[in-house]
Amino acid sequence: MLPKTAKCSINGKEYQENDILLWELDRSRSILLTLKNLLGYEKMKELLADQTAESDKRWKNWVETSKARSLSSVYLEVPDLTHKTFDEWWHSNLTKDPLDLTFQYKAHPEHFGLEKIGKSLLRIFEVFGHKYGVSRFCLDFATENDPAQKEPRDPAFPYGLMANVYLEDRTFVGQVLHEFKDQENGGLLAKFSLNFPENCDPEMIHGHMNHLSLEWLNWFNAARNSRKF
Repeated sequence: MLPKTAKCSINGKEYQENDILLWELDRSRSILLTLKNLLGYEKMKELLADQTAESDKRWKNWVETSKARSLSSVYLEVPDLTHKTFDEWWHSNLTKDPLDLTFQYKAHPEHFGLEKIGKSLLRIFEVFGHKYGVSRFCLDFATENDPAQKEPRDPAFPYGLMANVYLEDRTFVGQVLHEFKDQENGGLLAKFSLNFPENCDPEMIHGHMNHLSLEWLNWFNAARNSRKF
């Protein structure tokens, strides 16, 4: 009888089919990272110009046709990590000048660039929700400059990271709110929320919930393992 799954043996060590498929995933991500680094950030922006222009039109339409914004959240829990440890690791990467884009690229294959603008702004290029191609956003972390746009914090989470989200022409799209709290078991619980136009394609929001889960899990694991991206 044939085995239900494939397997291979290398120098006497056996590997199952899932192991082999994970090799493909690992090498695919490695090659993608290599290609992004070879292109460079400026060339990447040039290649993505048409996609980001279309994305701007799409988001503007959703903003203009929406009477309100809709809040969506995803929770992610990881063991053996405190907010203090993660926060130190996070800021050590995000405050580099110039930024090491590997920090963003390795968190998610849908990341295509990150740029600091002044003290509080980040310009990001990413596939927002597995659909429509790459979007370009400006994240403003100085939310105290626009208190009317603030989303109430969850009092159960003592630590938070909030940013207003704009298009390149400063059209206000919505808000991201990432909140954290330490668990009694030594782990970290995170709550990632989006407050975006209600007419936005639901698949975009659901897809970005998946996106957030993967990218932050990778960042959490990097901080937990004390390794540099």
